[in-house]
Amino acid sequence: MNAPIPSRRSDAVAANHDIYLDWLRGIAALLVLFTHVRNGYFVKWSDLDPSSQNHINYVLFVVTRLGREAVIVFFVLSGYLVGGHALSSYRKGRYTLQKYLVARIARLYVVIVPALILTGIFDALHGAWNASRDGLTTFLVNLFLLQGIYGGTYGSNGPLWSLSYEWWFYILFGLTLAAAASRSARTTVASALVLGLCASMLALKCTAILLMFPLWLFGVAARTLPSIRLPRKMTIPVSLMALCFALGISSVRWDWKGDFAVGIATTAFIYFSRGLEPLRYRWFPLGKNLAAFSFSLYAIHYPLNDFVMSFVIRKRLTHAGVVDWVLWTGIVIGEAVICYGFYWLFERRTPAVRAWLDRILPSHASAMDEAGRAPIAGRL
Repeated sequence: MNAPIPSRRSDAVAANHDIYLDWLRGIAALLVLFTHVRNGYFVKWSDLDPSSQNHINYVLFVVTRLGREAVIVFFVLSGYLVGGHALSSYRKGRYTLQKYLVARIARLYVVIVPALILTGIFDALHGAWNASRDGLTTFLVNLFLLQGIYGGTYGSNGPLWSLSYEWWFYILFGLTLAAAASRSARTTVASALVLGLCASMLALKCTAILLMFPLWLFGVAARTLPSIRLPRKMTIPVSLMALCFALGISSVRWDWKGDFAVGIATTAFIYFSRGLEPLRYRWFPLGKNLAAFSFSLYAIHYPLNDFVMSFVIRKRLTHAGVVDWVLWTGIVIGEAVICYGFYWLFERRTPAVRAWLDRILPSHASAMDEAGRAPIAGRL
């Protein structure tokens, strides 16, 4: 605040970079939608009739099977946006565990609660509801983001697995900063103890969360590492080519090596695009609109798609012709519009819910929160 000109420049750089992140996030969400709609609409490639196994369909099938890779991109982006911001606050002596958790809870639960309810409704409407996967126990497991740890995902909404991962990434990183920020030995020990208990639980019940945590940390690094002065005409094309190459590796491996290849390549692209000027096209700012409802799209598209497919087709298609792809495109657009409606009803109210939580919670909630205000900028 004492240096308004640098602040404006910093804000401008962030705004320029954010539009690229918006496009990356929006495209990743669409890839997840493409993948699941195609999986529910067409049979797998090897089961297509011979006339459909042509080069054009091969490319379309490759593009519409990148859902797993898109989730890895989400993890890196989350680390950049959430973890990077938290670490920046920590370095400035402004980090508090309370504010951090309030922001995360508001962001997740404004979408998760209605998404779970809607999943149960969709499952019931097309006869897919059953007590084991749609019952109260599984609902509560997912409500408290314990899917994959103490139970499965709720109903037909398989993609909810990654929200559990996200939440525990937040917890692990937030508690680490809380322990590091404290001026009190008691608070440091308490934070470290809770962190250790969480890590132990994950190690015993869902090791995959700990194994994927570095992907999230890659995003933190992309935001906080100092810039390297290299020609953008070289770094941007090379990092994009590396990302495409990593997607190719992952598409044939489907294992942790492929995940980490995508994560590293995504990190490189985000890092080298920092401060990059937006493209001068009138449509380019639309990336912000696409990214705005990406979380809503991710959270409800799967049960919605199951519901739609139960009425549109009796069984998956073995032929992939032009007419079939046109109908597939119509389904994708229709489901995206419905997801946008969900965003308009719920997700866009996230700032209001966060402000409400800030008002009702005490500003000095705990000793740990107070310790987080320590001027610790020099510790990192």
